[in-house]
Amino acid sequence: MDESLTIPKLELTALLLGCCLAKHLSKLLPGIYASVTVWFDTSTALQWVHNSKSNSPYVLNRMEEIIIIKLTCNINLKHVPTNNNPANLASCGVTVRHILKNKFWLQGPPWLSPPSEYPDQSRFSINTEICSCPIWLDPPRSTTV
Repeated sequence: MDESLTIPKLELTALLLGCCLAKHLSKLLPGIYASVTVWFDTSTALQWVHNSKSNSPYVLNRMEEIIIIKLTCNINLKHVPTNNNPANLASCGVTVRHILKNKFWLQGPPWLSPPSEYPDQSRFSINTEICSCPIWLDPPRSTTV
């Protein structure tokens, strides 16, 4: 079976990488953060994870890994609109000199600090029924900040 890697599938893989990074950071810094938020600017990958709609084994396997990591490590997945993503500056031809002086690059979008101003997340509610694996990767732990 030939299953080509499309841009949305690669973005899903990048989302998995972000979740793995958050998982490892929470292990390296235990007790520092009660939860970690991974911001991602592709709605396709987030829709796959939250709605569990795909016939592709490639997509389903990554969705399951993301959901297990999310649930066991208290990771929040949130969508950032592309025009509010400072990482896009690096991919659209902005010079290093400009990036190093750019407040948007250094501090992120203005709404990042107060959670009440986060972009709307209502279309991304997670479906945990995709998880066929009943075991935890890591034992869940509660941390206080």
